[in-house]
Amino acid sequence: MAKKYSQSKKAKEQFKSKVFDYMMKDPQKIYDKEELATYFQLDERTIRAELEKIANYYPVIAFSNRIGYQIATWSKEMTIGELESVHDDILHQINELNSRIKNLKARLKPLVANKVMLKKTIQEKETEDVLASDENMFADISDR
Repeated sequence: MAKKYSQSKKAKEQFKSKVFDYMMKDPQKIYDKEELATYFQLDERTIRAELEKIANYYPVIAFSNRIGYQIATWSKEMTIGELESVHDDILHQINELNSRIKNLKARLKPLVANKVMLKKTIQEKETEDVLASDENMFADISDR
């Protein structure tokens, strides 16, 4: 079961990440995994895992059509155009995540169906083995 993350202000304040701190120095910049991996001297898988952790607390934008990650930030001082741009990025990310969820649910269906059929087959085999064992036991008794 997936770990639940609190989205409270306190939880965000307690969350610590050097990668997040680095990205927030220039929040408008799009950072790629290679750059972050080189800077922190970590492999890309570790960087990706760290970005996933950050995304549990902050809006990380990662588009499939462009390489890189960005923390979605905004302020009331931004222009309407800038605010709409951040809004569009967030909406696009939500749509991509929903699409991924839909695809993953579709992939789950045959797995779950096969799991159920396999469990039933195992139970049938176990029943057959018990019956065969009982028959052998009765045969041994009658041979005496």
